[in-house]
Amino acid sequence: MATHTATYKGHTIVIKKSWFTSTKHLIVDGEIQDVSGMLLESNTIMWGRVKSGDGCGDIIKVRLTYRNLLSFFTTCWVFVNDTLIFKE
Repeated sequence: MATHTATYKGHTIVIKKSWFTSTKHLIVDGEIQDVSGMLLESNTIMWGRVKSGDGCGDIIKVRLTYRNLLSFFTTCWVFVNDTLIFKE
C-alpha cells in the first residue's frame, strides 16, 4: 500500500492507495472523506474538507497520476483552496 501524508494547519491529510485493488482513500483527521476504486485509472481526483478547528471549511483536492503507463508508482498533489500544499 502506498501512503502519502500531508499536514495543513494542524490537520493530517492521508492518501492511501492499495497496490492490488487500485482503491484510493482520502482520509482527513482520521475520517475517510473520499474513495476511488477504478481499476487502471490513470488520473484520480478526490475531494475533502477540513471539518473543525483552524481552517474549518477549507476545501481539499487530491490528484493522483501514474508516473508513466508502465508504472505502479503515483505522483500525489494536495491542494487546499486551490493552493498546492504538498507534492510527492
